Amino acid sequence: MDVLEIFLDALSQQATAYCVVDGLAVNAYTEPVVSLDLDIVVAARDIEAICAVVAKHFKIERFPKSVNLSSRKSDLRIQLQTDPRYQEFMRNATIKNVLGYEMKVAT
Repeated sequence: MDVLEIFLDALSQQATAYCVVDGLAVNAYTEPVVSLDLDIVVAARDIEAICAVVAKHFKIERFPKSVNLSSRKSDLRIQLQTDPRYQEFMRNATIKNVLGYEMKVAT
């Protein structure tokens, strides 16, 4: 199981609302540009629960506007955006292909 699959399974297990934003979200609508950052908005109330579920798989670093998840098994960095202005983006998110996975993406 790869690190993105582990993270997406944690979102699913917790029934957490989320959506992809920034660079990889744009890739879902246009020709892909390589990025190693997956910026994602998670329902604010669920961030700590998600971190608890993935803690054995990821290094967790907290910053003023994000919680960053990384793994020695991958170059992908998952950045949970904690800025409250992103929370509304989840409302109109649509399913798109991101990195080979069906994910909710900001419109």
